[in-house]
Amino acid sequence: MWGLILTIFLFFMMKKYNPLITTSLLIIIILMIFNLDFNHYYQSAQMLPRLLKPATVSLAIPLYKMRDKIKTELKLIISSITFGLIVHTICILILAKVLSISKPLLISLIPKTITTPIAKELSSAYGGIPEITIALVILTGIFGAFISPTIFKIFKIKNKGLSLGVSAHAVGTSKAIEISAYEGTMASIALIVTGLILVAIMPVIMILIG
Repeated sequence: MWGLILTIFLFFMMKKYNPLITTSLLIIIILMIFNLDFNHYYQSAQMLPRLLKPATVSLAIPLYKMRDKIKTELKLIISSITFGLIVHTICILILAKVLSISKPLLISLIPKTITTPIAKELSSAYGGIPEITIALVILTGIFGAFISPTIFKIFKIKNKGLSLGVSAHAVGTSKAIEISAYEGTMASIALIVTGLILVAIMPVIMILIG
């Protein structure tokens, strides 16, 4: 279980310095310096990815506790998620057109703002490259959480949770939880609903990209 212990130790050591990025970089450096096999490390730290599913399910607890508040914010929630998805899809399609991205790569890009399990399945089902999708999902989450404080300050964004949930999925949700229980709840809703909507509209997107 050396991988598990090492990851947890580094995470708490780097907690003040964006642990998602710094911990990952330190683990890569350690594996390279000591010539350690990544698969060996992954097997020894396997308990952490296994906790992802129960951690995701546990997001239902704050949703239940704030159900009355959610009802009053329903219009805001729907409009924010819808707008976020539309902008995301348009940006990806424009990028694909400008850079002449191949269809498999384009399909791999589309699910990058939703949580990893759904993104991976969507990419596989429609002819994308799951490995690229997973890497993009991770980078999107880390980058979104990293730049969010600056973006919120510049544009004076009030609904931080919804923004983080739509644009930075699970990593953004964890960042929102740090802000407050309310923002964490809003991010959880955005995370779940964004994933469900993208699954539903993926056939339409496939028609648009030909």
